Order: sequence, then C-alpha cells, then structure tokens
Amino acid sequence: MSADFWNGVLDSLEGTEHFAEVLRGIREGDVQVHGLRGSLGAFLCASLFRRGLRLVLAPEEEAGRLRDDLEVLLGEDAVSYFPPLGLVPGEEEVPSLEDMGLRTEALARLASGRPGVVVVPARAASEITVPPDVFGRYTTKLEVGEEVDRERLLLRLVEGGYERVLSVSAPGQFSVRGGILDVFPFTEELPIRVEFWGDVVESLRRFDVSSQRSVEGTEEALVPPARELILNQGTWEKIEEEAGRLGLEELRERASRRAPWEGMEACLPLAYPERATVLDYLGPGDLVFLEDPDGISEEVQGEPEAFRASDEEVRSKLRKFRKVSHLSFASEGAVRFSSQEPVVDISRARGEVGRWLGEGYRVVLTAGSRARGERISELVGESVEVVEGNLSGGFVFPGGRLVLLTEGELFRRPSRKLELPKFKAGTPIQDISALRRGDLVVHEDYGIGEFLGVERMEVGGAKGDFVVLEYRDGDRLYVPVDQLVKVTKYEGPSEVRPSLTKLGGVEWERVKERVRRATKEMAGELLKLYAARKARPGHAFSPDTAWQAELESSFPYEETPDQLRALREIKEDMERPVPMDRLLCGDVGFGKTEVALRAAFKAVMDGKQVAVLVPTTILAEQHFRTFSERLGSFPVVVEMLSRFRSPSQQRKVLEGLRKGTVDIVIGTHRLLSDDVKFKDLGLVIIDDEHRFGVRQKEKLKKLRLEVDVLSLSATPIPRTLYMALSGIRDMTVISTPPRGRLPVVTKIVPFDPKRITEGIYRELGRGGQVFFVHNRVRTIYSMADYLRRLMPDVRFCVAHGQMKEGELEEVMLSFLRGEYDVLVCTMIVEAGIDMPNVNTMFINRADKFGLAQLYQLRGRVGRSDVQAYAYLLVPSLRSLTPEARKRLRTLEEFTELGSGMRLALRDLEIRGAGNILGPEQHGFVQAVGVELYLKLLERAVRELKGEGGEVPREVELSLGLDAFLPEDYVPDEAQRLSIYRKLSEAGPGEVEEIEEELRDRFGRPPEEAKALIEAARLREMAKRAGARSLGLEDGTLVLEFPEPPGREALLELVRRSEVVPRFELSGGLRVEVPLTSGEHLEEARRILEILAGEKS
Repeated sequence: MSADFWNGVLDSLEGTEHFAEVLRGIREGDVQVHGLRGSLGAFLCASLFRRGLRLVLAPEEEAGRLRDDLEVLLGEDAVSYFPPLGLVPGEEEVPSLEDMGLRTEALARLASGRPGVVVVPARAASEITVPPDVFGRYTTKLEVGEEVDRERLLLRLVEGGYERVLSVSAPGQFSVRGGILDVFPFTEELPIRVEFWGDVVESLRRFDVSSQRSVEGTEEALVPPARELILNQGTWEKIEEEAGRLGLEELRERASRRAPWEGMEACLPLAYPERATVLDYLGPGDLVFLEDPDGISEEVQGEPEAFRASDEEVRSKLRKFRKVSHLSFASEGAVRFSSQEPVVDISRARGEVGRWLGEGYRVVLTAGSRARGERISELVGESVEVVEGNLSGGFVFPGGRLVLLTEGELFRRPSRKLELPKFKAGTPIQDISALRRGDLVVHEDYGIGEFLGVERMEVGGAKGDFVVLEYRDGDRLYVPVDQLVKVTKYEGPSEVRPSLTKLGGVEWERVKERVRRATKEMAGELLKLYAARKARPGHAFSPDTAWQAELESSFPYEETPDQLRALREIKEDMERPVPMDRLLCGDVGFGKTEVALRAAFKAVMDGKQVAVLVPTTILAEQHFRTFSERLGSFPVVVEMLSRFRSPSQQRKVLEGLRKGTVDIVIGTHRLLSDDVKFKDLGLVIIDDEHRFGVRQKEKLKKLRLEVDVLSLSATPIPRTLYMALSGIRDMTVISTPPRGRLPVVTKIVPFDPKRITEGIYRELGRGGQVFFVHNRVRTIYSMADYLRRLMPDVRFCVAHGQMKEGELEEVMLSFLRGEYDVLVCTMIVEAGIDMPNVNTMFINRADKFGLAQLYQLRGRVGRSDVQAYAYLLVPSLRSLTPEARKRLRTLEEFTELGSGMRLALRDLEIRGAGNILGPEQHGFVQAVGVELYLKLLERAVRELKGEGGEVPREVELSLGLDAFLPEDYVPDEAQRLSIYRKLSEAGPGEVEEIEEELRDRFGRPPEEAKALIEAARLREMAKRAGARSLGLEDGTLVLEFPEPPGREALLELVRRSEVVPRFELSGGLRVEVPLTSGEHLEEARRILEILAGEKS
C-alpha cells in the first residue's frame, strides 16, 4: 500500500511548476535548486530516480537521512549505500562485515547496471577502491545449463575474498561438497546453492542459513567479489612494493607472507595506483544528485590526501555527469522551492492541521506503524492521511499544496528509521548442539563419558559408524549411530567439569535413581501447589477500564507480539476467580517491566494494592522511577520502601499501606517484614525471585495461595524446560526484542587512548554516560586513575563486587542520578541494571570474556532509541588467538538478536534453568546434565498427571547392510553426526524429510547413504509396530516384541504371507517371516506396514 501511496504523491508533485522545471532542466545539463526542507529533497531524488538517477552524494549525516528516506519512498531493494571505511595503510583497524558488504553491494549495482540508486557520503566518494574493470573480471554470472570451469571459478572466489568454510552461514563465504557449491554473495539476501553435473550447472537454488535447506529455485545468479581488495599475485606484489616505498616496513613484511589478514582493506590505495573511486563506476552523462556541494567539499578537504582522492580529483570526476545540486544558499538561476519546516508539536497539531486543510493543503502524517499513525490521527484530526514509514523530517511546500508531518517531530523525538544490519551471519541449527572431540556427553544408560570421535567398524559382515565414548579408567563404549537418541552433550549449571562414570558398575543407576526421585518430588510439590491454588477462591479482577486503554496507548513504542501475548495471558489469569501464579521469562530489555506495570495498573483500577518486590535497592529505585513516570498522569500513588528512605519516610509509607492511601509500593525484602501490613493487597510482582533467600521464598510460597503473583525472570530458559513444566506451572516467555531498538554498533579496536577519549567525549557531548568495564579488581583503581589523567574534566567513579553492599549501592545510585559521567566497573554491571542514559560501553581485554558474558554486557547499553556503541578493547588485533578473534567477530557481526546469538544464549538458558529450578536442584542437574535432567523431569510430570512417563523403547537393528554416510559425500564429522542424530530421533514421516535434506545439501546419495535412510525408515516402522528388535537371518526377517501385537495384525500377516510365518513365545513374541523375493528391504517394509497397522 505504501509504495502506491508514495507513487501517487510523486505524481502530484511532478505536476508542480518547481518539479517540472527541474525535470526539464536535466535534459539539457546541470540544474541548481534551493529551499528543500525536511524530506522534500528525498522526494525530488525519488522523482529523478524515475529519470535514471544513479547516485546521490552528500555530507555524511545528510547521506544517512537521504538513504533512510529513499528506502521509504522507493523501497529498500532500490537503494544501496556506500559507507566510508576511514582506514589508513599501516594502522590496525578492522572494518565491519556490514560496511564491507554494503560497499560491495553498491559497487555490484553500479557495475552491473542493476536499477537502483546508490547513496554515497562525501568521505566515501574520495576513498580509493577496486577499479571497475578488475571488479568486472571477478564477477561471475551463473546460469542453469551453462558449462563452467569449476577450478577457475573456485580460484576466482578465493582471490575475490570469499572464505571457504564447511557450512555457509554468512555473506562472503563458500563451501564445496562433491558436486555442490554453496556461495553467499553480498548482493543476495539468501545464499546460492549451485548443483553441478560434471562442469554443467544443473540447478541454482537459494537456501536458508539456519536449516541449510533450499527454499526456491532460480535460473541465474550474479556472484561479484566479496571484498574490494582482489588478492591475486599482482595485488600482493603491488602492496609489498608500495609499502616498501613508503617506509611501512612492518606492512611490507606482512604482505610478503601472502597470508590475508582482517583489515587489509586499508591497503586499497597501495594495491590500486589508478586511484579509482566509486565515481568511476558511472558512465558519462549519468545523472547525479549533490546535496550541499560546499559541505561535500569541506568533508573531502578534511581528510588527508595521501591515500585518497583530493577535492579537486572528486570535482573533476563529477564534471562528466549531469548534476542536480541542492545549494545551502540561493544563487541566481536556481529553482527555489521555498518550502518550510512545520513548527508544530502534538499540543498544537489539531489547530494547525485545521488551518492547513482550510487553506486547501493536503496533510500527510508518517508514523512508525499503521496502528500508531491511527492513534495520532485521532489526536490531530481525522482528515489527515496516515501512512506507515519513518521519514526524517516534515515540510510545508506551498508550491505543491502539501504538508508532511512526522511522528518524531510531533512528539519532539528524533525520528529515525530502525536500521537493522543488512548482512547478518547466522548459525546453522546443527552447530548449536554439535559435538566436538573432547566434549563431555551423557549416555542415558551408561553415564558421563568423553566424546572421542566417530569410527567406522564392520560388525556381522556389515559396515557402519559408531560414536566412541571414553569412560573412567580408559574404558570405551562404541555406540551405533542409530542409538544417538540416547546420547546428549553434557551441559551443567556450573563450570566445574564432572568426573567420568565407571562403566559396568551400579554408580550411574544410583545417580539416575536419585535424580528421578528428586524430579518426582519437585514435580509433585509443584502439582500440589498448582492444585491448591486452583481450589482456593481468589479475587476476579474486572475487565479493562478506559483508563487502562489510555495508559497502554501512551506507551511510546510498539508492543511485540510476545508482549501482547504475555499481557493477554496475565489479564486472563487476573480475571479468573483463583489466585494467579505466573512466571514471565525474557531477556533483559525485552519489555517485562512494561507488562508488569500494566498488570499493576489493572489491579489498582479494581481498588487493590500492589507490592513490587525486587532484590536490590538500585532496582527498587529504578522501578520506582519507571512506575512514577509512566503513571504520573493518573491518580495512582506510587511509593518506595528501602533503606535509602529515612525512618520517618518509611513510617509514612507503612501507614499509607495500612490505610490504603498507597496503591503501589516498590521495595526490597523489607516488604516481607512483619510490620508491613496492607489494607487490601491484590497483586505481588516479584523481580528475579532466585536472588532472594530461603526464608523470603517460604513467605512468598504462602503469598501464592492468597493473592495474584507475577514473577519476572531476566534470564531466558531452554524450551525443553518450558515444555517439561507446562500444565503444572503457568509460564510465559518473551523471546523477541522490542521493535524500534537500534542495534548496538560493536567494534573491535586495539587499546588506544585517542579512541577511548574520542568515544567518551562523544557520548558526554550528547548528554549520555559511559560504562568502562575492567574485570580485575586488583587493577581497577589504577585503570580509573589512568583514565582520569587522560580526561581530567570527566567525573569517574568505581564499582566492583568486593565493595561493601552499602558503599556499592551509594556509587551506583550516584551514577544513576547523573552525579558521575563514567562508571569504571567489573562484570557486576551485567546484573539486571537498567540505565537508559548509558549508551557507550568500553570492555577492556574483551578477548578474555566468553561470548555469553560479552553478549550480556553489551545488553546494558542501547536500552533507549539512541544509537549505542560497544568498543571491544584488545591489546593488539594481531595478538588475538583464532578462537578469541572468532568470538569477538561473532559479537561484532550479530548486532541483532538472531540465530547467531543462540550459541551464547544457550549458556544463559542453562543459567536460567538453574534459577527457575532452584538451588536445591543444582546438584541433581550437575550430576546428569541439563538435557537428561529435563527429560527425567518431563517423564515425572507426565507420570503424575497420569499421561504415562515410561521410557521410550529403542529398536535394535541387524540388517547386514553397509549403512553410513561416506566422507566424500558428507565431509564434516559434525555434520554427519547431526544427520545421524536426526535419523535416530525421526518420527513418522520425518525420515523422508531427512532424505530430501540430504539430496538438497549434498547431492545424489551413494548406496551406503541410501541403505542408512532405509534402515532408519524400517526402525521407525518397527517402533510403531511395538518391536524390540528387527534383524535378517539367512533370508528370514526376525522380529522380537516385548508384548505381542494385536491379534488382527498377526492374522493379517499370516493371510498376506506366501510362506506361513513362525511364532515363538518366550518373554514376549518372536516372529520369523521367510522372505521369498530378492528385495528383502521392500518385503520387510511391507511386513512392518501390516504389523504397524494395528498400532498406528
């Protein structure tokens, strides 16, 4: 709808005298314009785009705005952006994946002539890049049916900057498996799978990174280079030669080793003496829009000329094109648009809109979402046309009788489009639970062992793969891959590595029995509490009031679907006549507080009081501020009870609670003291319950039977825990981050005083504060002193976990109140503190942190709609180990909470599981690992609910088949294991899906892989038929059942068999069916279908 709307607006603008004059002028040459206010310049560019506009050049800030606006008006696919890299040869700096991808995509658009416009900031226009002819030589067009020299293609990918990997998960990677080539160009949203038959391209398909499955076919694909620096022999020699000439000895020596390194793009000026820039990708007479030519020159002149084009060179290149220039000051002959910015806010909007409409103007309002636009139109007047899309600024254009208003300007909030990273790396699903040699694993029947790898063995004349596990005293267990369902990766709640189990003893059975009893006890307790609550009468809250709707519509952001679902479930619970006890889980910053606040308001609207219980004084202060601000325009009394309140203030609050004059009280465990009495308590909200002591938890347990309780947990939890507890614990999980939050810009940088001072001063300059994380208490004060010497005018304070509780709280509160600018602190800053004013973070020695720690730390900034920055400080980029480099790169590239962060989230989920299960279960989880514990818990719950908690039976197979995945078919051991695991767990219809996946990802399966698939199919059917084992003995199919199948199924088998089967009863039923045809597997399948018919 938006595209049609904007096209209509453009059509009407092109009918105006001003637009018509510009469009006439470009036929003959250059045109100058003046007076384009707000986003009117973007509308002119969109109109010029219809006449072949190729490139927009602007000072950096304006370039960002024009890019955002053009993406709204033309659609994101029609706009590319060419950001500056700002690199200098010899300096250590690594450009982000995002910037490299955007530049490559922009060059590919210009080089191929693909329709669209490229927006270029002035600095980027002067940066040296790969010459267009070189870029063209390394761009490959693939077409179905075309013959390709595969070796040459692979060499071109490597020299063009693609990285060879086992599974493609990010742009700039490729992977080869037999006749399959996967490649992920920056020009594609999804990676491309090329299937060859010999050297002929048999098919081209796009595939999904997470599942690695094809999603759609295509007839052709363009594969440009993955980076601007083409690393062929000539390039290496040129870099080495130029570095030597300029005296950059370290760089020359590095280039002589011919091994690529991150940040090599700094060598572009050395590699290409032609001094080509992005402007060389345009042809003579192409149409270009210049926003503020003087500002462009100023930005270009502000850069050192040694390694970039000078202002004069840029001007010279621009002379070849037709130009529309928007001037800051009017000059003779310029087309004067005479537009103004609408000076109006929401309080005066209705009157102003009425005046404009009366004067014959068309009034358009842009909003972040359709729903928000409709809410605002109710405030400003129904005759306003509402359209979804964030434009950077409004305007009043008398020449077109058009007024454009933006939501941001009306509410005096910066209006900016959420710029999610375009190039995201993902993680293939199987990588998350993949086993690596040396990992601890848990075998359900034998206990904790160490994974040594996969070994191929011949047993009974048939070859197959076995997982090798080592136990105590060096004993080994060989597990057939069809029994991998019993093996899980060991993950425990603590970092203590458990000891290996002794094979052949009773030790493991005893451990498992203890855990079984504990899970049964815990499930029983939860079930008892659940039943008791359901049997007790509670207060049924009334439906939502008009004030509730008003409060909810005043929320400045759009709710996520998860938030709305959580609210719906909580309100439904509150409106039932039994006490609510719901657990709300979600990562920090996912909007749990807003959900809790709305629940509290609902309770107050029904005349009830609310207690909000938090573990620390700082959190009490934060929640008090949030609740007071959000509820300030309603007649609701919010108070706080903590040791930062004087005794007289506390007495006043206690009296208000007794008399009912205080509606909501926020406090620490002080709220659970005997002297705290409520007139009519209706709802208790508990934040991070796991951080309270045993005595307090006992009090809370009693409360749960009397009033509605909503618990908030700030750590995510495993889905398996959610499933295990469903039906005995009411839980809601918020797993999506709020819309409109800007991703944190994350950069890996060497420890550099200049970079640190720049970053801190920039944050303070926009009124913000800074976290400087230094995770060593011993040296934290000397680090703070060092920073003070660098910036004597900046106010620093120090916080760490070894400070006395009162002292630490004083420091944190002073910082929260803005009395300090920079908090130099240890990891304590990760623990649930919400400081929206802190939007820059430095993490010193980031290479020493784990991914989950870094992820949680970074989550402390970017909590508002201000762009946040996280600098990962390392001693030197060169000194990083490959593991640390990969970890930091992961964080830098996964600026969005997507599939890639699931690895880090897994650590947090395990922590979350521990928090919810409680410390008393910690030892049991540690003893058997999270996954097996949750499996046993789920069985205990099912048993107590009368749904059967028996252990699913596995089927033993002995079919005499060579059934495995050959290395030349699936080269990577982790991938083979992933497929083996899927086959061992496959249910009805799933084997066919796995077979399809194999064909899609690896090509035509060889005989051994076909046999593996067939064996899995037979095992699944045998399981459905209730068999314990299935084997082939001298042309006879032998099935053993612990309990005989149904009489009808056995009679049907006899009726449909050419030779009468033999039946033998001994501790179950043994069935022997002589096979008459040579197609043993097909016949076995037919027999199992008959026997499973009764069971299915």
